[in-house]
Amino acid sequence: MKIPFIKLNREIQMEFCTIPSVVSSTKNPDDETRENIIKRHEKFLKLPEEIKDKLVFQETGKRIQEIGQASSLQLLQLADIARAVRNYYFGELKLEDMPAVLAREIGIDLNKAREIANQVVQKIIRDKSYIKTAETISLPLSQALQKYPALGEQLITVNPIRLKILPTPVRPSAKNWITDYHEKLGVGKHEVMERGNYLYHSENTKRLTPGERQKLAVILKSLDENEPIAVDAEKQEIVFPHPETLSQRERGQVNKANSANKVGYRFSSPQRFAVEKQEPAPPPQRPTSPPAPPEVPPAFHKPPRHEHQPYHIYPLGYPEPPRPPEKTEPKIDGNTVDLRN
Repeated sequence: MKIPFIKLNREIQMEFCTIPSVVSSTKNPDDETRENIIKRHEKFLKLPEEIKDKLVFQETGKRIQEIGQASSLQLLQLADIARAVRNYYFGELKLEDMPAVLAREIGIDLNKAREIANQVVQKIIRDKSYIKTAETISLPLSQALQKYPALGEQLITVNPIRLKILPTPVRPSAKNWITDYHEKLGVGKHEVMERGNYLYHSENTKRLTPGERQKLAVILKSLDENEPIAVDAEKQEIVFPHPETLSQRERGQVNKANSANKVGYRFSSPQRFAVEKQEPAPPPQRPTSPPAPPEVPPAFHKPPRHEHQPYHIYPLGYPEPPRPPEKTEPKIDGNTVDLRN
């Protein structure tokens, strides 16, 4: 269930309203739909790398806060500024039109809107000094968390998550996601299928955007396989690959896990998964007349097993359509020819 914006803690609300990459497309954050998020994410992926950095960087959010505080703006009015910045980089808003748009959306006079637009141009759009390429080191996540404890507080996704051990939602930080992962699957190493099942079917992961799920996949893979991840030692932050780079490297494993989940994987206990084995489909009966098209797609199936072969999860597929009846010669009864057969 989606948590209303007003029930989020102040820190998450502020990030939601001032970081251009995540600010809602709608005036009311609660009106944001999954379709809005996906559409926005697709536009984001097409941007140059330096622009992506600017739209996701927390320093951009801090500068929007400063601009808003100087004009005594409320929290949701800051979101109008962040949305205008993003729309400019998306090519949907020209700089000369920004004052009029801010005046209309924020509900202020045009002169004040011009002052805000000028600050946005000077402190964000034209200032490239605060966007620097991070110098990273590579460490497995477990070692990185020991050496840089602040990594555990880094936000991985946007919306709060629920943990069994706490009565209220918590920040979607790295350490809280790891806690949820261990609550669902148990502490220890987990295979790619188990990890993929969690990424797609756990209660907290069902509503993640593709980019959020990919970031979480990087963390969990490093946790399970001791694979190094990039860490900005100065800021004590995990440096994630941009989504399109990550998808090329991780898509095979995640898609493989997702396909397997559609063929009968389910949660069974904190430390293991069960496979719901399906009985082999009976051979199709030869119909006496061509069947009508089904109203829904036929169920997925797998070929029957043989005793000398191990159990396999077969690729998804549809049953072979039934063959039309064979034509027979017309029957002659006396002087009458029956053409119905």
